[in-house]
Amino acid sequence: MVKIIEKVLGYMEYFSYVYRVMRETLKPLINMKTINEIRTFAETNDAIAFDKWCDDNKVMNEWLDVTLTDFNDGYYNVYLPIYAMGVMFIDGKLEEFN
Repeated sequence: MVKIIEKVLGYMEYFSYVYRVMRETLKPLINMKTINEIRTFAETNDAIAFDKWCDDNKVMNEWLDVTLTDFNDGYYNVYLPIYAMGVMFIDGKLEEFN
């Protein structure tokens, strides 16, 4: 009987660990912004504000083609992998959202 209780306690400890890991892993998905929220912000702001907003709201973006010295000068083209879409600003103005 003691071995069964030890085994059950071991399983409970393992599943508790799995739950904690999954909760931390899925936390960004729970707080995700909608595509409409992203589009609205991009349409009403420039590239610098959009980049800062992505950082503040934990919207992961990958730079494809950006002007490092000034995001509002030239191209600011990023990919949002969780949403599988790209956002492109030219000279600080939204050109493409797909």
